[in-house]
Amino acid sequence: MTKKEDMLTWFDQMIDTYIGDAYDVAINWDNRHHQIEITMRLFAENKEDLAVVDVCNVAAESIIEFEDSLLLYSGEKQNIDFVDYLATFSFNRRQGMEKAKMAAIIMMLREVLDEGQSDLLDFMTDETVEEFELHWPEEEWQRTLQQAQQIYPNTLVRYPKF
Repeated sequence: MTKKEDMLTWFDQMIDTYIGDAYDVAINWDNRHHQIEITMRLFAENKEDLAVVDVCNVAAESIIEFEDSLLLYSGEKQNIDFVDYLATFSFNRRQGMEKAKMAAIIMMLREVLDEGQSDLLDFMTDETVEEFELHWPEEEWQRTLQQAQQIYPNTLVRYPKF
């Protein structure tokens, strides 16, 4: 018996392909709200014991852990605070999402994490850098999406079922 491909298995496969073990990335499925959250963490050592405080006003320890998320949500009306996410993407719960778009999300995520890890290390070592956050550049996202559409067939991957 083989497992049918759904959005969770396709994202898992794309994370293995484009990110691998380079970064801490997790997929969380909220089946009640029809949402998929892709959470990523970056780490840096606080060798200089810098006074680093996060947005919740929590002081950092010897290891700095930065966490952010992408949100995929069904197009149905939901109460989502979009500013809480690095980027958000809607999908049709009955049809799913295009393979190319899903692959592009993970391809772009790899680039964002590579840039973010470098920026986090700069933040920890350069006194002139006062803030750190990840960025999802829209122009680069559009280029990555076009590239993925050439690599992956424009077929739909279904939304997971229980």
